[in-house]
Amino acid sequence: VDSNPAMLQPARAAGADVHCADLFDYLAQQPTEHYALVTSFQVVEHLPLPLLLQLLQEAWRVLRPGGMIVLETPNPENLQVAAYSFWMDPTHQRPLPPPLLLQMAQHTGFVECHIHRSSPWPVEQQAPGLPQPLPKLLYAEQDYALIARKPMP
Repeated sequence: VDSNPAMLQPARAAGADVHCADLFDYLAQQPTEHYALVTSFQVVEHLPLPLLLQLLQEAWRVLRPGGMIVLETPNPENLQVAAYSFWMDPTHQRPLPPPLLLQMAQHTGFVECHIHRSSPWPVEQQAPGLPQPLPKLLYAEQDYALIARKPMP
């Protein structure tokens, strides 16, 4: 599901069943406890807080027991992402620190919540010999995903 038809073309060309729709309108039309997986890649950082909470609640509703949610977003643990590249997209609302998104998912009722960091900073772009903790702050992974499960009854 994407509201931008151009973003759907590659998936459609690969044979995927895709829908051009508003995320929230689409989720609201889906049956309760129907899906095994809800994913969102580079979306949650565009949502104001009330809509982010609504997304978690709607994902909870449409997921069957044992279903999983995966939400990927830029990683503000990397200062270069948090202070610069995140803001290159003017539609971004705010960086979401991993513990905050984790807590929101737990508050919604998700269990087995964990963070998976991805997109490592290229080694060839790192400056060797920086004192700790600078390397971790500057070269942490550029993205992370919240991965969580709706509990079984």
